[in-house]
Amino acid sequence: HEGPMPMTGFKGVSGTLSRCRLSMGSTAHLAKAMGVLAMLVHASVASMPSRGGPVPSPPTGAPGAGAAGSSPVPLSDTPPHPVALQGDTVLWKGTWRTVIRRDVLLRETPRMEASFDVIGSNHGDYSVLVFAWDSTTHTATLIQEYHPGPREWQWGVVAGGFEPHKHGSSCHAAQCELEEEARLVGGRWIPLLRGPHEPDSEPPVVAHDKYSTNRFFPWLAVDCEEVEESVARPRDAEESIVVRRGVTEAQLRELVSSGRLNVPSSYTVLLALDRLREIGAL
Repeated sequence: HEGPMPMTGFKGVSGTLSRCRLSMGSTAHLAKAMGVLAMLVHASVASMPSRGGPVPSPPTGAPGAGAAGSSPVPLSDTPPHPVALQGDTVLWKGTWRTVIRRDVLLRETPRMEASFDVIGSNHGDYSVLVFAWDSTTHTATLIQEYHPGPREWQWGVVAGGFEPHKHGSSCHAAQCELEEEARLVGGRWIPLLRGPHEPDSEPPVVAHDKYSTNRFFPWLAVDCEEVEESVARPRDAEESIVVRRGVTEAQLRELVSSGRLNVPSSYTVLLALDRLREIGAL
């Protein structure tokens, strides 16, 4: 017990010891007194309130409440209310990116309007992410690349734009990027996002960010082959890339948990590790 001990029970102990008239030579009296002392201490401690008070039972429906509250929350994608686009205005346009002011009507009643700064791409609103895995060595291929935003070198998966006029599909775009950045070709290709889509149509996408028009197609590439630098697809002039092969699962998780992978790469790595375990390649 923490904190001051209540003294009510020990006054009784003192009186009982006096009535027993203990002497150092009285073994019987000593044993009797010690027995009484033990009973009084037990009763005193048992009657003390807990320092933090009684622990309340979890309410029905709370985590740990048992079967009665274990129903999952419905994952509905139905919007709470419609939002109307009122217009886009280009605020700035560079070589690769555009900043747009997006005006929307958030709600009719009561009327609520808002303006947002949104980042768009000059080459389309779709990109690809590629996680490359070797099922023989149980290791991944990542790249280290200079990131001009945070102004530092970071680890990452292969990533690049999907331009429909240039690529036949998101898988084709992913294959081109993997060859350009990681010098890998061929292999088995698996979309990492699940969802209803026709066999010959594109798989689902995931939004890059709340304030970005970009959407990602994450792909898993298994057992690709290295291609010689001299015959590989050329990289963009501004790409400073170092290919890192032989990255283990433990190292991947360390990179994610230590913040050394950006968010899209971390997301792709975690999706890929789950899928690899499902197909028995991890």
